[in-house]
Amino acid sequence: MQPIPDAPEYAVAYFHCGGNGGQNVNKVETGVRLTHVPTGLTVTATEERTQQANRRHALAKLQALLAEGRQAQQRQQDERLWMSHQRLERGNPVRVYEGAAFTRKK
Repeated sequence: MQPIPDAPEYAVAYFHCGGNGGQNVNKVETGVRLTHVPTGLTVTATEERTQQANRRHALAKLQALLAEGRQAQQRQQDERLWMSHQRLERGNPVRVYEGAAFTRKK
């Protein structure tokens, strides 16, 4: 796991959480809420008994969400490119013919 970068794009908040850990979780802020500031995505981790382990879990969750978002954007961009490729562009015709005899119109 990568440590949480000191970049301002992550905001970390700690909170009391219930669950496994007995009295420890009642006394210590072991829950971690990690917010990605540019996108506003927020994840929480309360699975472990220690704050450090929960930070690692929260970072992994956030990285997975960001990767999923990047993949979705890439799919949308690819689809837009494909749709623009499929669009038929019509220009001015060079010659125009009329009728069953295919006489040239002008």
